[in-house]
Amino acid sequence: TMLRVVLADRSGAIPGVQFDVPNYVVESLKAGDGVEVTGRVGEYRDELQVNIERILPAELEDLSVFLPAARRPMREMLAEFDALRASIQQPDLARLLEAIFGDGTFYQAFTQAPAAKLYHHACVGGLLEHTLCVTRLVETACSLYPELQRDLAVTVALLHDLGKVRAYDPRSFDLTQEGVIWSHLYIGASQVEHAIAQLAGFDAELRLRVVHAVLAHHGKLEYGSPVVPM
Repeated sequence: TMLRVVLADRSGAIPGVQFDVPNYVVESLKAGDGVEVTGRVGEYRDELQVNIERILPAELEDLSVFLPAARRPMREMLAEFDALRASIQQPDLARLLEAIFGDGTFYQAFTQAPAAKLYHHACVGGLLEHTLCVTRLVETACSLYPELQRDLAVTVALLHDLGKVRAYDPRSFDLTQEGVIWSHLYIGASQVEHAIAQLAGFDAELRLRVVHAVLAHHGKLEYGSPVVPM
C-alpha cells in the first residue's frame, strides 16, 4: 500500500509519501489527528515533500501549537467572557448561561472551537473571539438605545453561535456531518431549548425570544436563518 498525506502545523503544510505501508498503519491514521513522523525532505516535480520512513498516531495536547490560534490571549478572553456571564442580572437568563457554560467539558470545547472554516476566526479559540466581538457590538447598541433589554441581548450574543462547537471539527475546521445536514443555527437553538427545558419555571415568553434569536441571527432566509428576526 502507498500512503499519501498532507502534514501541517501552524507554519504551513507539506505533502508526504510512504511506500509499502502495512494496512494497520493506514487504518490507524485519521485526518485531523496528530502524528509523529520520521523521514527525509526531498523534491518531487519541483516541490518539496517528505519521504516518510515511519508515521505513528500521536496525541496533541495543545492544539494551538499546531493550528492557527486567536489573536487575543486566551486568558484575557476567558476573563472577559466570565465577566459578561456574571453581569447578567435576569434570573432565568443567568440560570441558562450557567446550565450551558457551567458544563466544564462543553465550555472547554467552546473555548477551543473555530468560528468558521475559512472566512473569519478560523482558528483555535476563534469561536470565543468572535462571540466576544459580537457581544461588544451588542453592548454598544444597548448603551445607545436604553429601551433595549440589555440582559436578553447580551445573553443571546453569548449564545448565538453555540452550535458551531458541534458543526465544525476542532482540528480540521471542516463541517461535521451535523453541521452540513442541520447547520449551526439549528444545532445551537436545539441545545438552548433543551437546556431551558431542564430549568423549572423558566419564563415562557423569554424562552420564545431566546430560541428565536438564535434561529434568526443570520437575518435572512437566504443567509441560512430558518426564520427572520421579529
